[in-house]
Amino acid sequence: MRHLLFLMLLFLTSSSLYGQTTSKTDTIFDLSSHPELKAPQFPGGQNEIVKFISKNFKYPRLAKEARVGGIVEIKFIVDTIGNVTDIEVIKGVREDINNEAIRLISLLKGWTPGEDNGKKVRVHYKIPISFYPDEKWKEEFKRNQKLGQN
Repeated sequence: MRHLLFLMLLFLTSSSLYGQTTSKTDTIFDLSSHPELKAPQFPGGQNEIVKFISKNFKYPRLAKEARVGGIVEIKFIVDTIGNVTDIEVIKGVREDINNEAIRLISLLKGWTPGEDNGKKVRVHYKIPISFYPDEKWKEEFKRNQKLGQN
């Protein structure tokens, strides 16, 4: 019984110690405040991200029928092995459109992780995704943005 109690205390103590570690590998870097970092790279670069999103893009039917669109700003983490994690909408349009943006980002696989002095680090990454139900809407939206109405 004494050994069991000792083992339980040892387990609880070691679990709480490990749960509270904060090492540099847990740090999430932001490129805007750490310009010295080597940014994460999607295979083929920015152009391939655009191509990939365009190819896999599925405009939500109800949003398209209602002619709803806009720009969804997404923030996520590229981890130390090149996976996309912690996807979050910074600025959204509406739930179905936001969910499509999240889905698209979750499909971006195989990143080269960011680096700090040669060491792989977790990095916040931001991408805006534009949703335009048609060309007329897109032109009007861009014109309103120039006028400061969006």
